Amino acid sequence: MIVCYKARLVAQGSTQTYMIDYNETFTPVTKFASTCVVLALAAIHNWEVHQIDVKNVYLNAELTEKVYMAQLPSLSKAGQEGKVCRLHKALYGLKQGGSCWYLCVCEAFTKFGYMCCPVEQCVFYKRTECTIIIVVIAVDDLTLASNCPSSS
Repeated sequence: MIVCYKARLVAQGSTQTYMIDYNETFTPVTKFASTCVVLALAAIHNWEVHQIDVKNVYLNAELTEKVYMAQLPSLSKAGQEGKVCRLHKALYGLKQGGSCWYLCVCEAFTKFGYMCCPVEQCVFYKRTECTIIIVVIAVDDLTLASNCPSSS
């Protein structure tokens, strides 16, 4: 018995051309050892640890390049089949989707006063007089560790 149907619009990233449709595809990835260090710190100091899964992660990221996509045959109106759509947000399947998402996350954490770890680009931290908050980013999963339960 089918309870619900889900659909996801995916771009054909294989048709993209370097320096025309995208410039950068690099996306930093957290090292497993970094996550282990943060979790070990949390265990030693009895900190709170939370895990967050960001839904539709790429759809939150703004595209920096102009990217166009052909309309879906099922959504095009009669007489307008040849028109294209300009994408403003990243879609799954775009080569630069992960890179755009990472830039979006960096901007958000910087805006809220977090510092990027100089040796691990996917670890952000915020320290005040009595509070430490560490956030480890693994694409669409965030791991938060804090010595203050109300701050995480």
